[in-house]
Amino acid sequence: MPYSVNGIGTTYYGSADPWADGSSVVTEWIIFLGVPLLPLGSKRVWYQFQERRWGLNQNVTHYKVARVPLHLPHLAKGYAVTGGIWLLGVALDSLHK
Repeated sequence: MPYSVNGIGTTYYGSADPWADGSSVVTEWIIFLGVPLLPLGSKRVWYQFQERRWGLNQNVTHYKVARVPLHLPHLAKGYAVTGGIWLLGVALDSLHK
């Protein structure tokens, strides 16, 4: 299950191939500051319910998960985001000099 603190850890990105039962395919990524770095695999996810944990002051989502083959369009989008952020950083750094 994905878990991150301050944008560092793992998370699900993307949503593809929706089924009538409400499930869809997501890809779990290792993230740093919210930027996807390395895919861990794709999964079909059925969202069950969300609860509010008052002591932790956060929402917790419960879902059922099944492994599926790696979803290649998610890889392309994830690396496009990472590359775009990197290029923006390079451009801003060159303007700063």
